[in-house]
Amino acid sequence: MRKKPWLLAGLVLTGVAAWMIWNQQTDAEAHDIFEDHKLVVGTTGDYKPFTYRNEERNRYQGFDIDVIQAFAKAANL
Repeated sequence: MRKKPWLLAGLVLTGVAAWMIWNQQTDAEAHDIFEDHKLVVGTTGDYKPFTYRNEERNRYQGFDIDVIQAFAKAANL
């Protein structure tokens, strides 16, 4: 009998989808960034030129930071 890899893939995808639905935030935990005017972003800050810590200026810099700041400005955040 020949194995069916698509069946296993379907089961895995179904499990992932069920887990994502189960772990959704409740309305009390969620917030609307356009209502709060607050955007929280995480970065490793250790890979030039994308993100790195500028010790002289005591802040993160790089391409990723520029993109995040441009988005926040365009979205009035």
